[in-house]
Amino acid sequence: MLSYTKFLKDSLDPSIYNQGLRIYLQGGVSNPTSLVLDNWRLYTVIERNYYHQVKLPLLHLALDQSKFQDAYKCIREVAQCDCEYFAEHGLCRHIVAVLAAIEKEFNQTTELTRQAPPKEDILDSIFTAQKVKVHRKWLATMDTLLQSASNNYYHLDKISKAVKEEPGEHGDFFQQLSTILEPHVGLYSKEKRILKIALESILIGKYQFWNFFLPIVFRFDEDLQLQFWINMWKFYWMGACEGYKDDVVSHLRELPRDQKKQVLEALLQEYARQKELYLEFCFVSRYYIYLMENKEVLSETDLIRLTEHVPDMREDTDIVLSGHLRTWSDFLKAGEYQDFLKIVHLWSDKLGKSEIFVDTLKYIIRSHPKKKSLTRKLQDLI
Repeated sequence: MLSYTKFLKDSLDPSIYNQGLRIYLQGGVSNPTSLVLDNWRLYTVIERNYYHQVKLPLLHLALDQSKFQDAYKCIREVAQCDCEYFAEHGLCRHIVAVLAAIEKEFNQTTELTRQAPPKEDILDSIFTAQKVKVHRKWLATMDTLLQSASNNYYHLDKISKAVKEEPGEHGDFFQQLSTILEPHVGLYSKEKRILKIALESILIGKYQFWNFFLPIVFRFDEDLQLQFWINMWKFYWMGACEGYKDDVVSHLRELPRDQKKQVLEALLQEYARQKELYLEFCFVSRYYIYLMENKEVLSETDLIRLTEHVPDMREDTDIVLSGHLRTWSDFLKAGEYQDFLKIVHLWSDKLGKSEIFVDTLKYIIRSHPKKKSLTRKLQDLI
C-alpha cells in the first residue's frame, strides 16, 4: 500500500507538513465527493472558519505500483487547492490534510487517527515539539547567514514565507533570534550582514519581520540606518509594504531633516531619471524644503499638492502656475483642451480663485479669441 504521509514527510517543507497534519487531526477534512473521472475526489477542508476546496486522485488506485516512487511528483502535478498559498507556491497544508485523511481511510497500519482525537493539551504538546524542531533549523540558518558573506537567501526566503503564513505563531523563534543577534549589534561588519538579512526577510515576510528588526536597526551605525531607510522607501514605492505601510510612512516622517536629505540625495543619484520616485519621497516624508527650492521644475499637479501642505507659499505657487498656463495655452491645438482644463479646475478646487488665478484666465481668454470652446469654459470659472 502506498504511504501518502511518508512521501510527503520525506519531500515537503516540515512546517507545511505539520500544519496539514494538525488540520486533519482536528477534524478539518470533510467526507469526500467522488468526481466523474475515475478515482478522483473533491474534499472540503475547514481551517479557522475558512473553507477550501481540494481536488486530487487516489494515487494508490490511479498509479501503477511500479510508479509509486513517483507519487510526490504526481501529486505536485495534479493536486489542486483554491487557497492563495497553493496558487503561489504549490502543495499546501490543505492538500496535506486531505492526503492524511486518505492515508487513514485506506492504510489501516498508519498511526494517524481521528476516531479518538487527542485532547487539546496533548495535541498542543505534539505540535509544540515539532515547532521547536523547525525553529532550531531556522535559527541555524540565520546563524549561518550571520557568520558568512553569502547572498544565497533561498532558505531565508522559505523561513520568511512560513512566518508570514502563520502570523503570531513564532514568538519563540523571534525571541531566540534576538538572543543570537544581540552580541553582534555594535560591530559594523556584523551589522552589515544583519541589515541584509533584515531587508530580505522584511521584503518576503512583511510586517512581523519589520516589527522585529526595526528596534535593532535604530541601534545600528548611522550609515547603515541610512541604507535601511533608502531600501524601505524602495519597498514602499513598489508596493511591498502591505500590512505596515502606514507605520513606514510614520517613521519616514519622524526622520531628522539631515537624514531625510541624505535619503533624497541617494535617490537622486540612483534614480535621476525617475523624478516621480524621489519627489514622492519628499511628499510622503514631508521633506518640503527640497520641493520649495525646486518649485520651478515641479509639474502643475505637484505645485498644487505642495501648496496644500505649505499654504504660506500660495502666492509664489500662483505666480509659477500662471506662467505655466499662459505658456501652455499658446501651444494648445484646437479641441485638445482636456488636460489643460483639468489643471485649471484642480487649481481652482484645491487652492481657490485667487486674484492671480482670475487674471490668468482673463489673459488666456483675451489672447486666444479663436479658441472659443476653451474660452467659454474658462469664462464659466471666473
